[in-house]
Amino acid sequence: MHKYYFNGVITVIHVHDYSVLRKWYTKLLGEHAMALEQGIGEWNIGAGWLQVTESPIYVGYSVVILRVDNIIAQKEICESKGCSISEIQDFGFIPL
Repeated sequence: MHKYYFNGVITVIHVHDYSVLRKWYTKLLGEHAMALEQGIGEWNIGAGWLQVTESPIYVGYSVVILRVDNIIAQKEICESKGCSISEIQDFGFIPL
């Protein structure tokens, strides 16, 4: 059995107008924990994060980011199980 290195999850929701929906999410979850840039807010929920981002062309689609301790080892595990995995991209502050 292979070990998985997952240690958290970030769910990304795309919305038409973040400034309007931010008010609703703030009522539900409290003030956001992070504002990465205009049109994006993140809330820490337990061991995970919810990111709400203004991105009208992607409304109706979601992204789930599985955080890992060792991205190279996790990529190898996923590939050994037959999962198609793209090359790791390093953005300087986060490898994906």
